[in-house]
Amino acid sequence: MELVMAEFLMRRRSRRRYYYDDFDDSSSLGTDDSDDDALSITSIIPSWQTIDKMDTTDSLYKTEDAAEPRAVRLLLDRASEVTAQVTSCAILESHMPPLDENMLIMVAYWAFPQDLELMKLFASLSSKTDEEWKKGERLVKEGRVRDVRQVGFMVTSVICTKSGRGQLDEIEQKVSITFEKQRITSSSCTVCQNQVWCPHIIATVIYRIIYPKKVPVHAPVTETLSTLSRDQLQKLVQYAINEDPSGILGKVFMRIDQIRDVSSAENASRGAPDPTFGTNFDGQSHWELTLDEMEKNLMSEFKYGGTFHDFADTYDERARVDCSMYKHYLQRVVDLVLTGEVETAGRVLYVIGTALFKLMEGNGGYGAWKLKSVLHEVCKMWSRYIVFFKGENRDKLIKAAQEHNRNASLSVTYQKDSKWAEAPSVTVMHNCQDLGSEVTKGRPTSPFYETLCASLLPDPPAAYRELLEGKISPLEGGYIEPVPVMLLRLAAIRQWNKISLMDVKRQICQLGVVILHKLISLTKKHSIMHGKEETKYFSETAGPSNVYSDGPPRKRRRRTRYKEKKMEVVKDLETSAQLEIEEEKSEGMSKEQMAYSLLYVSHLVHSSKIYDMDAYSWYVLITATLQGLEMSRYRLIAPPDTVAAKEHCWLQTLENQLVTYLQEVSLSTTAKEEKEKICAKFILQLLSQGLDFYKGAIPVVLMYALVKCSPEWDKNALQLCVNMMCHSTNPFGSFTIRHLEITSYLTYRTEYQKHFENLISCLEQTMNLFFSRVNKTQESMLMKLLYHLERIVDADIMYMMYKVLEANQFRLNSKNHKVMCTRILLHCIRQYNKDQSWRQFSLLTSSILDFLLLLSRDLNIKFLKLVLPHWADLSRFFSGTKLKVLTEKMKEHFTKSAIPRDLIQMLFKYFESNCMHDEESCELLTFFEAGDESYMGALQKISANAANYTARALLFVAQLENGRLEGVSTTPDVFSKEVHCLILRALQRLEIEKKGKTSRLEWSISNSSVNSYLKWVFSCLSKKPESDILKGEQFSEITDQMVKTFPDDPEIYLSFFRSIDSCKALLNKAKEKLGSALLETYKNHFTNVLSYSNHSAYPGILREMNQAYQNCKQFVENGELSFIGVLRHIRDCNRGKKKLLRMMEQDFPNLVFRKNHKQSVKDK
Repeated sequence: MELVMAEFLMRRRSRRRYYYDDFDDSSSLGTDDSDDDALSITSIIPSWQTIDKMDTTDSLYKTEDAAEPRAVRLLLDRASEVTAQVTSCAILESHMPPLDENMLIMVAYWAFPQDLELMKLFASLSSKTDEEWKKGERLVKEGRVRDVRQVGFMVTSVICTKSGRGQLDEIEQKVSITFEKQRITSSSCTVCQNQVWCPHIIATVIYRIIYPKKVPVHAPVTETLSTLSRDQLQKLVQYAINEDPSGILGKVFMRIDQIRDVSSAENASRGAPDPTFGTNFDGQSHWELTLDEMEKNLMSEFKYGGTFHDFADTYDERARVDCSMYKHYLQRVVDLVLTGEVETAGRVLYVIGTALFKLMEGNGGYGAWKLKSVLHEVCKMWSRYIVFFKGENRDKLIKAAQEHNRNASLSVTYQKDSKWAEAPSVTVMHNCQDLGSEVTKGRPTSPFYETLCASLLPDPPAAYRELLEGKISPLEGGYIEPVPVMLLRLAAIRQWNKISLMDVKRQICQLGVVILHKLISLTKKHSIMHGKEETKYFSETAGPSNVYSDGPPRKRRRRTRYKEKKMEVVKDLETSAQLEIEEEKSEGMSKEQMAYSLLYVSHLVHSSKIYDMDAYSWYVLITATLQGLEMSRYRLIAPPDTVAAKEHCWLQTLENQLVTYLQEVSLSTTAKEEKEKICAKFILQLLSQGLDFYKGAIPVVLMYALVKCSPEWDKNALQLCVNMMCHSTNPFGSFTIRHLEITSYLTYRTEYQKHFENLISCLEQTMNLFFSRVNKTQESMLMKLLYHLERIVDADIMYMMYKVLEANQFRLNSKNHKVMCTRILLHCIRQYNKDQSWRQFSLLTSSILDFLLLLSRDLNIKFLKLVLPHWADLSRFFSGTKLKVLTEKMKEHFTKSAIPRDLIQMLFKYFESNCMHDEESCELLTFFEAGDESYMGALQKISANAANYTARALLFVAQLENGRLEGVSTTPDVFSKEVHCLILRALQRLEIEKKGKTSRLEWSISNSSVNSYLKWVFSCLSKKPESDILKGEQFSEITDQMVKTFPDDPEIYLSFFRSIDSCKALLNKAKEKLGSALLETYKNHFTNVLSYSNHSAYPGILREMNQAYQNCKQFVENGELSFIGVLRHIRDCNRGKKKLLRMMEQDFPNLVFRKNHKQSVKDK
C-alpha cells in the first residue's frame, strides 16, 4: 500500500526543468512560477498537523496549534509522508518525470524525523549519560535556537549561547543537518566538531520536531534556482558577495573560471552538486558515527570502570534490568525493537556483542567476571533475535557468531549456562550437532554457540502462530516442539514482541501452558504424584535419616515387609544404553534443568495475572507449580560446590513468589476449585506413600504451600504437618546447603546460611499454621508431635520449634501439653550444655525462664519433679540471678514442713551427684525447714560430697548454717563444727581452683563473689571475744589454711588484718601467723609485675611499693626492717633496669635503704 501511494505521487506532472545549464530564455520561467514563490508553507502542510511527541504538560512542548481539531487528511499528504519514509534523495532527484517544487517541499517536510522519543534513543546511544539531551532541551526552552530554516533535505540553525559567566555577549554556533527517509544522514556544528550528537544538534532536532510550522521549508537549491530569472540570479550572487566579500568573492570567481574552462571537470558532468538534496555526502553516515561512538564508550567504560561494575551478577532478571549497564546499552536495543526499528536494533546488538567479545579476548579473562556475565547475557539476546526476526541483520549476526565462536581463545574461560538457575539452551538437544555443518564446526565451550544452534532451527509451525493468536487452545495440542526450543521462543516473545502488554501476557500464558504440560510429562518419575523415585541420586548424597517412630520396638513388630532384593549388576553397555534412553525421553535436559524450567515458566504464567484461563490451563499451571516446588529438593542435597550462592538466591526467590501466587489464584473461581482439588490429591498421595519417597530430602517449600493452600478444616493437611516433623529426629541432616560456608550463629551470616534460614522460616510458618488449626479432636496429632520434639537433635529445627511453642503457648491448655512443654524445654537445656551447635539458645535464656515460670504456676509439684533431676543443667544454663528467681517461684508451690517424700529423695540424690555444684545449686537447701531432719540430712550429703562443690557453694552453705545457729553458744570456738569444716574445705577448694587459673587477675575476676564470703568469715572472727578465740583452735587452722591458699594475694591478708584491727591480741597473733606470708606475697607480686612491665609503668609500681611498705610497717613485726628484704630481692632480680633503680633512689627516697639508714633503723 505504501509503495502504491508513493508511485501515485511520482506520476504527478511537474513543471521542473529537465536541464539546469540553459538560462537564456528564462523570462517566461520567472513569470510562470512567480505565483509559486508566494505560496506559504502553511498552504502546503496540512493545517491539522501537530507533531508533539513529548510531554505537553511542559511549556516547552506546547505547540501553537495543539488545540486545533484534527481534519481528514488528503490522500496527497499521506502519499507524501509514505514517499518520504521509503524513498531516498537519489531516487527523488533522478526520477522521471521530476516532481514539481510543491511536491518536493511536502516530501522534504515529511523526510525529517518525526518521532522525538526515537531521536532521543538514537542520541543516547553515543553518550554515556542523558546530560547532552537535557542541555539541548534547555537551549530550546531558553529560546536560544534561532534562524531555523529547512532547504530541501537540510535543516540549518543558529544557536546563540553566552560567551562566559556574567557576560552579555553571545556566541553563535551554526548547525546543519541533512536527512532522508526520516533518518539523519549527517550533521555538523561549528563548535562541537568531534561530537556526533552535541547539545546544539539535539536542540535543532527538538525544535524542528516540536515546532514544524515555525520552520520555513523550501525546495532544494536546484529547484529554487531553476525558478529564478537572470536578474534574480544576478541579485542573489551580488547580495551574497556583498555580505562577505573576503569569504565568498574568491570562491565565486574560482568556480566561474572552472565553468568557463571547457575541459574542466565541472563541464564534464550535467548539473552541479546540491547539498540540500543529499548528493554531496562522502564518508561515514551519521548513524555509523553514532555506532562507532557507542563502541568507544563501551570500551572506555570497561577500561576505566563505569557501568560494568554496576552490572548485577545474578540470575534475577529484575536485578539485571535495573542496573545501569543494562539500561544504558541492552535496554536500548529492546526499546529500538519496540519502536519498530528492528534492523537498527540488530545493528546495535551486533556492535555491543562484537565489542564485548573483543574486550574479553583482549583482557584474557583476567578480572573480567562482570564482563563474562554481560557477554553471557548478550549471547542470549543474539539467540532470541535470530529466532524471532528475519532479514539482513539476522544473517550478519549469524556470520559474526560463527567468526567469534571459531576465533575464541581456548585460554579464556567464558561463563557457562547454569543447570540450576537458567532455562536449558537449545544446545542440550542431541540433534543439535546434526542440524548443519556450521554448528559442527563451532565449539560448544566458546561463546555464541547457542546462537549458531538457534540459527539452524526451522521456522515455527503454523500451529505456533495459531496458538499465539488464540485460534487454538493449549488443550488441543497442535503445537509440539522440543522444550528447549519452546523456551527460547518464549524468551524471544517476552523480549521482542511489539504488541500490547496484555496481548504479550496472553501469548506467554498460551505458550507457557503448553511448555508446562510437556514438562509435567517429562518429570513424572521425579514426582510422588506419578511414580516411584529413583534412588541412585540419593545414595550418593543423602546421609542417615535418623528416622524415629512412636510405635513398638522393632523386635516386637511383625515382619510384614519382604527383604529387598539385591540390585543386579548391569554391564556398562546396558547402563549407557539406558542413560541414552532416559536422555532421549527428557530431550537432553537434566532433572535440575527441568526443575528450573517448571519453576521459571510457572512464575512467568502466574506473573501475567491472566485470571480468565480455562480449567485445563489452571490444572496444568497449578500442577506444574507444585511439581516444580517438589523437584526443588534436589538443590538442597546437591553435592557441595555445585550450586552457587547466586543460584540459591534466585531459586529461593522463585519459590517464595510461587507460594504467593498460589494464594492469589483464589481470585478466580475456576482456579480456586482446581487448586483445592490438586492440593487435596497431592496431600493424599503423600500420606499414602509416605515421606520415605524423598529419601530424607523433604521439599519443605512444597509442604508449606500445600498446607497454606488447603482449607482450615482439612485434617489431612494437619496430618501431613505431623508426619513431616515426626519423620526424623534430624529432618535436615542430609541437606548439604547447611554445611556450605557455615559460620557461627552470632557472627556474620553467609549467603548459604541465609538460604537455609529461609527453609527454616517456611517450616516455622507451616507449624504455626498447624497450631492455629488444630483443635481438641486432633489431640492425638498434637501429642505425637510434642512427644517427638523431645527427641529432636537438630539445633536449628529445635530453635524454630521453640519459637513456635512460645507463640502458641496459649493454645496448649491441658496438663499433658504443659508437661510435654516442660520436658521439651529441659531437652533444649540439656542439649545446650552437651552440644556446641546449640549455642544459639543462649539468646533465649530470659524467654525460656519466663516460659518455665508460667509452666510452674500451672503444674505445681509436678513441675518440681520434672525439673529437679535436671537442676545441674539448669545451673549451667541460667545465671545465678535467673536461677534464684526460678527457685523462689518453685517455693510457692509447697509447704516446707510437708515436702513429698519422693521430692526429698530427688533433692538428696541431686546433692550426692558427681556433677560440679555451684552457689545457685545450693539454693535448693532453702526448700527445707531449717534444722529439721531433712535439712540436716541434706547438710550431711553436701559435707560428704564437698569435693564436687565449688568454694562459693561451700561458703554459701556455711553462711546459711551459721545464720541458723545464730544465738547458739559455740564457746570456745567461733563456728560450729559443721560450719568450720565447710569453711576449711572451701579454702582448700579455693587452693585447687587457683591452680587452674593462669593469672591472679583471671582468678580474681572469676571468683569476685568469694571475697564477700571471706569478709563474712573475717567479720565473724572479729565479733567473738579475744579470750575465747585464742583458746580455740579454729583461728589457727583458718590462718594456716589461708597461707596455703593465698601465696600471692596480699589483698586477702590486708582485708583480714583490717577486719581484726580492733582486737589487739588477735591482731598480734595474726601478725605471727601471717606477717611473713604477707612479705612473701609482696615479693612474688612485685617480681611478677616487673617481669612484663615497661618504663611507663614504673611510677605506678613504685607507688604501689610505697603503699606496701606502709602496710608492712602496720601489720608485720619489724615491718620497716623486714621490707628491706623485699626491696633487695627486687633489685637483685632487676639489675639491668637502670631506670627503675634510678627512680627508686631519686624519686622515692623512703624506699631506698642504704647502710646508714639500715643502721639507724636498728639503733632506733
